[in-house]
Amino acid sequence: SEYPTIAAALEVVRPRDTVLLAPGTYTGAGNRELVVDAPGITVKSEEGPELTTLDCRGLARAFVIGGSAESSVRIEGITLRGGRAVESNGSHGGGIRFREGTHTLIDCRVESCSAPAGDGGGIACFDSEVSIIRCVLVDHFVDTPGGPGSADGGGLFARRSLVTIDSSVLAGNQSDRGSGIHVEDGALVIRDSAITGNL
Repeated sequence: SEYPTIAAALEVVRPRDTVLLAPGTYTGAGNRELVVDAPGITVKSEEGPELTTLDCRGLARAFVIGGSAESSVRIEGITLRGGRAVESNGSHGGGIRFREGTHTLIDCRVESCSAPAGDGGGIACFDSEVSIIRCVLVDHFVDTPGGPGSADGGGLFARRSLVTIDSSVLAGNQSDRGSGIHVEDGALVIRDSAITGNL
């Protein structure tokens, strides 16, 4: 509540700071396409994903995270809804795009996001190490601008990345290939998780 938008709070953070989100639904230009790349930054809700939502309303993705090998960002306890990948930060990753660094997504719900001209309807990871813990990724899709077989990773797409999925659910996601998860030139670890009902 100290800042009018999440973007305004992120403009003043220093390495290893935490941005705390009060309960509510966050919308508008300062609450989507949020770039977070400083070392040790945490963005978390005070009351959990049931009470704290970033609603992108199909206009942009929620977060672009990382940008250097030194980046380390933690996103915790937030619902991310209605994200859409836009060309300004790459056409991949409708909800979140991870690019370089070591990052954690924990106790989050990512729902109803899309990548109309790329891969990773929910999340896309590039050249990064990402841990997804106690999260739900549901109802994401990628379109097929290049024809059948050109859209990958409805729920999650990763390239040159190490992705660990722990105690999470990926369900109801759609794409041509890897409707739940698609990994290229990387590694995937799945523990105690459900990958189900993806088309």
